Amino acid sequence: ITLYVIPERSTVFANFRTGNIDYYDGMEGEEARMAQQEFPDKAVIQSGPGYTFGSVTFNTTQGPWTDIRLRKAASLAIDRNAALQVLLQGHGVIGGSMPPGPWALPQADLAAIAGYAGEREANLAEAKQLMTEAGFPDGFKTQLLTKKTGTHEARAVFVKDQLLGIGVDAQ
Repeated sequence: ITLYVIPERSTVFANFRTGNIDYYDGMEGEEARMAQQEFPDKAVIQSGPGYTFGSVTFNTTQGPWTDIRLRKAASLAIDRNAALQVLLQGHGVIGGSMPPGPWALPQADLAAIAGYAGEREANLAEAKQLMTEAGFPDGFKTQLLTKKTGTHEARAVFVKDQLLGIGVDAQ
């Protein structure tokens, strides 16, 4: 068995397409559909409930993220339904820290967490109100760190865009 470390997803898929690799762990969304269409007799796409880690962790030891109102505003600003569409091409469900199943947080409990329920415009209005209450009505600049591997960078770009909706300029 030869294992390859290929950081660029398009390069991995190109190697899969040409037969240079036989197994591709992590193929999802549009890539999986393309593989199934191009190689219906050769490609076997297996999927099931799983956990995709896509969270934002705040440094709560330094301002402004020490203020819980700002962290709640950030959570309200992220449109999780849009994230499924943009990042996973519509595949997946919104969940908590466990994939859907017997140990998962019930949907009613998940809906009680800021950003996991409610209308998009209402969430943004509440987030902007929290920003004002915390003393940042016009927003602020912050630093966003991410890995340059897999889908991490795309998720960071998505979060950056979402935070701009409440005036948080993540560099």
